[in-house]
Amino acid sequence: MQPLLVPLKNTHKRLFSETGDDLPSSHIISVMEQYRVKSTTSKYDLVHSFILDLTPCSRIEKEFEPEFWAELIADRPPAANAKYYEEIGTICDHLFGPANEKVRSKVTK
Repeated sequence: MQPLLVPLKNTHKRLFSETGDDLPSSHIISVMEQYRVKSTTSKYDLVHSFILDLTPCSRIEKEFEPEFWAELIADRPPAANAKYYEEIGTICDHLFGPANEKVRSKVTK
């Protein structure tokens, strides 16, 4: 899978054209700094490197207003919408066989 650290196409223009100043970027940095120091934030979270995780499983999403978050993720690449549990299921099926076959084989024994 391709890394999700790609620049967003139009978000910068949309966010900055409305205000004409650094308010949106300073708001993002402020939220990231506050989230980074929380005791519940994993030491492996991307926010420690000031990388904003825009994937569907992002935990920092709850720190932003829903409208602002929607604006941030509006231009994310399709790869960011991948459901990782589906990928894991495919790998497990390949390694161990489909789950329904396992259940059926136990029942028939």
